[in-house]
Amino acid sequence: WARISPETTAIIIQGSHDQIAPPANGEQLAAKNPDNTRLLSLKGAGHLFPMIRPDETAKLIVDNI
Repeated sequence: WARISPETTAIIIQGSHDQIAPPANGEQLAAKNPDNTRLLSLKGAGHLFPMIRPDETAKLIVDNI
């Protein structure tokens, strides 16, 4: 996984049951960028969580910016 620019702050949001982009991917990306990333997981969500659970996704973003 690549480094995210140190001038950039990133929130990584993943579905805890995503089989297309497994949670381990987000964990690895966050581990490579510990100073400027926040890793969040939407419990029980799959890959299309922003479309299937938009209200929960929006709340997760708003609560963590």
